[in-house]
Amino acid sequence: MTEQEAFELLLAREFEDPGYFAVHHLTVAAYRLEHPGDSSDHALAVLLSVVRAAIDGGLDGPALRKHNTWASGRLREHPPGRIPRPVGRAATRVTDVARARDAAEHCALVRRWAAEVWEVWWPVADAVLPG
Repeated sequence: MTEQEAFELLLAREFEDPGYFAVHHLTVAAYRLEHPGDSSDHALAVLLSVVRAAIDGGLDGPALRKHNTWASGRLREHPPGRIPRPVGRAATRVTDVARARDAAEHCALVRRWAAEVWEVWWPVADAVLPG
């Protein structure tokens, strides 16, 4: 299974089952930060803010969705500038998360994956995100 196929499988599970959906915003943020491609600096900054809010602030579910909206607005007012891409990647892969057997394991794996993504990106985030 490719990483893109694994990501699509995760999204399907999250939209089919509320137990999986609890970490949806974190799933999207972790995947997009692992695959930044041609993402705008604004989009990357919002994703970094979402991961930071989840990992450092403990936000989840609806609170994380509200944070996503708030961060997007705040970062439009205070643009982050050019965001360099880090060299490393998380040890946990989206394909590992796709092997989850149930919603509880899925959520735990997404949180672990996102924490590892944060470890790769936090030096960048610290330099570009408003306090």
